[in-house]
Amino acid sequence: MKDPPNGYYVKDKPSKCNSRGDVDGVEVIVNEKLITSKPSELEETWPIDTVEELYSALGNPGFYAKLVFAISCLNMLTIASNHAAGVFLDYSPDHTCHAFDKNITSVFDLSGNATPSSTSSPLQSSAAVTRLPVTFSRVIYSECHNTYVSENSENVTHRCQRGQWKYDVVKRESSSVTEWDLVCDRSNMAHLSSTLYFCGVMVGGLIFGYLSDVMGRRVAILISIYTSVGIGAGIAFTDNLIVYIVLRTIMGVTIQGFLTATYIRLLELFGSNYRGFAGNALYCIWGIALNYLGFMAWILKCWRLIQLACIAQAAIGIFYIWLIPESLRWLVAKGRVKQANKLTNRIYRLNRCTDVRCLDPTLIQRLTGGNASKSASILDLFRNASLLRQTVILSYVTLAVNFGYWGLTYNTQALVGNRYQNFVLSTIPEIFVYVINIFVLNRFGRKRPMMFYFSVTALCCLVSCLLSTTDGDLTLVMIVSTIGRLSACGLMGTNDVFMAELYPTVVRNTGVGVCVCVGRAGAVITPIIFSLTKYTFRGLPLLSFGVVTAVAVFMTMLLPDTWKRDLPETLHDLEMTVVVETAPDEAGKESLLSNRDSEKKKEAGMISTC
Repeated sequence: MKDPPNGYYVKDKPSKCNSRGDVDGVEVIVNEKLITSKPSELEETWPIDTVEELYSALGNPGFYAKLVFAISCLNMLTIASNHAAGVFLDYSPDHTCHAFDKNITSVFDLSGNATPSSTSSPLQSSAAVTRLPVTFSRVIYSECHNTYVSENSENVTHRCQRGQWKYDVVKRESSSVTEWDLVCDRSNMAHLSSTLYFCGVMVGGLIFGYLSDVMGRRVAILISIYTSVGIGAGIAFTDNLIVYIVLRTIMGVTIQGFLTATYIRLLELFGSNYRGFAGNALYCIWGIALNYLGFMAWILKCWRLIQLACIAQAAIGIFYIWLIPESLRWLVAKGRVKQANKLTNRIYRLNRCTDVRCLDPTLIQRLTGGNASKSASILDLFRNASLLRQTVILSYVTLAVNFGYWGLTYNTQALVGNRYQNFVLSTIPEIFVYVINIFVLNRFGRKRPMMFYFSVTALCCLVSCLLSTTDGDLTLVMIVSTIGRLSACGLMGTNDVFMAELYPTVVRNTGVGVCVCVGRAGAVITPIIFSLTKYTFRGLPLLSFGVVTAVAVFMTMLLPDTWKRDLPETLHDLEMTVVVETAPDEAGKESLLSNRDSEKKKEAGMISTC
């Protein structure tokens, strides 16, 4: 039998050796100390050979995991509130043009322009303009212009200029629209602000996904939180519309980076049995954060104060964010042995762990395979066949998720009444969906729930399309659209966990960033598709979304299920996952998984054979 790893040796000659290389009926010595001679306890003293086993030995989830989860929840308050802040920042209230007061005396030129005058002028003639003194008897107010009716029934139309609109808002209520009069001819500027924000989100997924894989999850979080605080303050205090739009675009970049790094950092902390819970519990906090935004907007009403409220938690986070260390999985994947050892000892103390295997000084060196230069880049997503296939499928699936959610959201009829109440009430059902999804993922895995949610969403899109084109009952349309939207919420909670579990650690954030970039394009394109209804039939958008989500059902079938599987750490692990998934039956899959684990142990010198 070969010698066990450093610090381990067998006191007595083993009586037998099983297929995994474990010995039975012997006493194992660790660092000169007798640990056990009971066969049932021998496995607990044998070396750890994967990061998943290390987390399990440290106590997963222990106090450390719960602390990081709590901090991640606080981060989600900033992320969710900024993502949805445009609802209030760029809100366009009802408005009317009030250029002049009623019963005024003005000088009217026959070219169609009216100019105020304190005195009536005599008849004036010129080659270009003829002006007459006119006294207006009444004014007809509309959104973009006033119609002045003179005593002799001559009508004059005057278009409003900046500062001449009155808005139907309560005291202290304001938005970027009321601030810069983004109505009528300038209404596209308000839409541009929200559109460019989500374009920034698309870019942020790529930029911070790459930075997170190269520089680490913690660095990406620190950069994004510090940047978002400064930019958020700039948005709140700017008096220039162009600066406002540019800062909102950059804010989209940093907030998406904050979200991706926080989410991946959290999922990498938990084992396979708890990742579904962690991901969807974080989305429950997302729903709570939207409620927080609704209540703060209701109380503050001023868009500048609302923006400050969105970054208030991030400003506090500058101080506590240093409590979050780097991802242990990332450190091991990158071969950062010294830092990984330090973090392991820290988790060991915080969790009050008693498993002495975690204190083995050669543990991290074995987990890295002795290679301190393991790395991958964004190019691996395209030159590695398995990664390319997976990225294409996941990008389409993520696009379908966004089409389904935003398409059915736009199709839901606007509710009358207090808009703050409506916003809060509309987010409450989503929280219950994420809670239910926790149990669904733990019971049925990832793949089957994804296919079910896509089927329901596609069916709701197609039924809503049919009802819209046949002038069906609006109440029924709203019910069907709401059911589909809630199903799409389940898709979001499942898809994000699924993506994170499919990509290996070395390119996880980069891969997820690419998929998020493609997926967010759906959120940007959705309102444009709805605007095409004026040129085509009314049901075209929902028909398109229904077809896209229906195809996503079959695309999901091509992906391997990650339920109760270890997170892949390297590109080799990903290749093995693909091979395992192609096995003809479950027995074959288990055999391949066992062979894969044995190969890992042999590479690190962990197996003792008879």
